[in-house]
Amino acid sequence: MVSGRHPLPFHVVEATGAIDDPNINRTRQVAEGIGRPIGPPPEHLEGDHREIWEELTRYMWWLREHHQHMFELYVRLIVRMRNGDTSSELISGIMRCSGVLGGDPRNDQRFAQPGRQKDDHLD
Repeated sequence: MVSGRHPLPFHVVEATGAIDDPNINRTRQVAEGIGRPIGPPPEHLEGDHREIWEELTRYMWWLREHHQHMFELYVRLIVRMRNGDTSSELISGIMRCSGVLGGDPRNDQRFAQPGRQKDDHLD
């Protein structure tokens, strides 16, 4: 078995600013071309779901096309919460999806970019 780190996705390396760092380890592989941005909401989403999708993609700018299914689940959970459901299972699901998608405050350092202002996630 080969040990070592898996290469980081290109958009993560780009978002962290490691590419601009002159001290980067040049021999480490970087997986490039991990897909296009997540884009507009799918056709089967309607109403509140489309609005939430567009709102959240402004805050979660790093999401790619391959995040679409998990992001759709996240959007559906957020809509349920905004419609009054506050069950512990729902809140737990939102927290898990948020963490998986990098929308957790602990990930602010991972995706920080020089010169990019932080958006207020509570507005």
